[in-house]
Amino acid sequence: MYDQDGNDVLDKAEAKDAVKYVIDRVKGPGTFNQRNFEEWFKEFDVDGNGTIDRAEMASFVKKVGNFGKHFDPAVHKKPGQAIPPLPLNK
Repeated sequence: MYDQDGNDVLDKAEAKDAVKYVIDRVKGPGTFNQRNFEEWFKEFDVDGNGTIDRAEMASFVKKVGNFGKHFDPAVHKKPGQAIPPLPLNK
């Protein structure tokens, strides 16, 4: 879904779409902040190659969602709701 070119990493535009999707659902529509995103992208593109791989993305989502290291998706889901994987491919 977010990995538009199918290369198993997210470039900056793809990462922005993914992060905005998560923030809109966790914190509410309109809470995405471009300046924060730019800072977070630099921080979580650990190898500095301009893309976010799966491990970097997992860390990124925890940070921008303010879940911290104790995030457990099972705790944050609604009763009866499945825990969907982060969609990286269409």
